[in-house]
Amino acid sequence: MVLNVRSPIQFAGPVTTAVVCDTERGHYAAEASGFMVGQDTVSMSVNISGYGGPRTYNTPVTVEFLAPNGTSDKVTENIAVKIVDPEHGQFTITGKDDLGKQIDADFNWSCT
Repeated sequence: MVLNVRSPIQFAGPVTTAVVCDTERGHYAAEASGFMVGQDTVSMSVNISGYGGPRTYNTPVTVEFLAPNGTSDKVTENIAVKIVDPEHGQFTITGKDDLGKQIDADFNWSCT
């Protein structure tokens, strides 16, 4: 996975993590959890209902940054997700968590 994180931390580059993808019965899901980005543990989840092949979908995406002190910056936003092919996708998420902390990041994944 390649990330460009502007907030809540600063990071740009590749991250080694498993991305589990599923494309069954008109549904697409991609999930990666518990991977390290700097000092934070990061998770991301994409779920697309009505999946019909590679294109851009507007769908809920959840991203969480868990700091070493246990502080969670988690946001779910309905955003544009580009499925390049069943094994690759990308999105940019911007939003505020429940505590008003900004999340702003680009995720580009390859399924494993």
